[in-house]
Amino acid sequence: MTLPTAHGPSHVHQVSVDELGTSLRTLRRGARRASSSSAALAELPIRVVRDGDRLEVIDGFKRLEHWRAAGATSVPVVIESCSDPTSAKVALLSANAPPRTLTAMDEARVVDALRHDGLTIAGIAEVTGRKQQWVAARLALASHLSASAQRRVDAGTLDRRSRMRCARCPTTHRTTSSRRSNATD
Repeated sequence: MTLPTAHGPSHVHQVSVDELGTSLRTLRRGARRASSSSAALAELPIRVVRDGDRLEVIDGFKRLEHWRAAGATSVPVVIESCSDPTSAKVALLSANAPPRTLTAMDEARVVDALRHDGLTIAGIAEVTGRKQQWVAARLALASHLSASAQRRVDAGTLDRRSRMRCARCPTTHRTTSSRRSNATD
């Protein structure tokens, strides 16, 4: 089977579930929306990138969990070309961008991981195709919000204005400010 992509046709391969790594899953802790058609999703291949001799999942974590739970020994995958861990993280962002499946906190974790890879704000903006202001806002979420506020962003219970206000507050006020915003949500 061949699927069209922005970069031309992608070939679907059957791969053993034991060959698939999920280390990038830690960047996707946000609330996951239930699909309107889980049967249709079950037929979609998982998107992966090469990481040495292993394949790393960038899109399809829930489908992989579903197939593993069902006892599948192999699953359909599309192997994306990525040359390094940084481009794998960028691929994770773009793979999940069109049908908004990433929370702002998921985006913040990916951007923070790119920063730890040594990229500057300008570099992250360039590789993700985003504005520097967007990158800076995601870095503020990753580094300035309390753990409880991050969980609220993941759950979708902290609106955009409140989360940015919390990210600008001094550390001692971050949890308090997010509690106050709940009264106005």
